[in-house]
Amino acid sequence: MSDRRTTRPPQKVWPARFMRVDWGVKTQLFDHLIRQQGYRVRYQRNVACPCVTWPQDGGTGQPELDCASCRGVGRLYDKSREVETKAVVVGVSQGKRVFQAEGQMDLGSVQATFLSDVRVDYWDRCNFPDILIPVQEVHKRAGLGALTLNFEAVEVLDAYTRDQTTEAQVRLVEGTDFTVNLTTGVITLLATAKTYADMRVAFRYNGYPWWYVKDLPNAYRGRMVKFGYPAERWVNMPTRTILQRGDLMGRNP
Repeated sequence: MSDRRTTRPPQKVWPARFMRVDWGVKTQLFDHLIRQQGYRVRYQRNVACPCVTWPQDGGTGQPELDCASCRGVGRLYDKSREVETKAVVVGVSQGKRVFQAEGQMDLGSVQATFLSDVRVDYWDRCNFPDILIPVQEVHKRAGLGALTLNFEAVEVLDAYTRDQTTEAQVRLVEGTDFTVNLTTGVITLLATAKTYADMRVAFRYNGYPWWYVKDLPNAYRGRMVKFGYPAERWVNMPTRTILQRGDLMGRNP
């Protein structure tokens, strides 16, 4: 009887030079996967608003709450420099919602990994133009006039308020009680809504919320590589981020 151990083919030992990882090729494979499987993303970089008083100048590092440019957020976004890229999105967490006087805050977060050529920073923002997401907001305005939705809206589904006398729920009808400009997100209350104009108005609409970069677990994801290149160099890897939906950030711009 033959010994099976002697009939097995010998293990092939690869030279050490073939055991090295070409991180440049690995980055290309990551990017290829993101382009194939990722979501389309509209991405905007941020810059600090000049209204922020920096500590080195004796300030507190806080923005001016009545700033007309950033609306008290402290960050500016230039829509004209918006870029379209792709990202793989995982780990969606709905979390809980905390209602505030001027809207709601979604405590859920999303993990997104961007292409390696996108340099992400804190407070940058993005949205996903192929995915309509239902959004709810509560606004308070004194008297008739305009109010602005926080996000880009495609259609307003519902609008409700309360009767000042009976506190009964009242449904506002588009075209009769209010009008909507979907380009600017401005809702104008009409004369027929005068009875309820001093009350809070709740809206539900389908739109494209902005997601803000909350954390960068891999801010400097990459490594120094020399194999396969004339000189040692840094190779960026796709950046993993934690995004937070910015319901309380307001419409900026």
